[in-house]
Amino acid sequence: MHPVLKSALEPLAGRIATLSLEEAQIAPLPGQGRWCVQQIFEHLILTYQLTSNSVSKQLKTGHVPRNRRNLLEFLLRVQTIALGNTRVSPQRIYSGSWTFDCVAFPSDC
Repeated sequence: MHPVLKSALEPLAGRIATLSLEEAQIAPLPGQGRWCVQQIFEHLILTYQLTSNSVSKQLKTGHVPRNRRNLLEFLLRVQTIALGNTRVSPQRIYSGSWTFDCVAFPSDC
């Protein structure tokens, strides 16, 4: 594992090591699009696995697929870049007995 990734994951792993399954599945405050701790970590793991598999395949074959977007995808991307993402990331995640501050960027805490 890359040292930078390892240094980012170790503190996180230490915080969740004592978390029970029930605590990880506590639903956050009601609202659409809110994830419990377990869902967040499942998302991170799946994203890491898909990215890792894709990069490994590209390194083995030496072929990087060309990313072809249709017009709608291009316009949506330009809109997102120009206007910014309207979704707000949570600053705190609470699960039973502990709270995570600034989950995505600990340096911003």
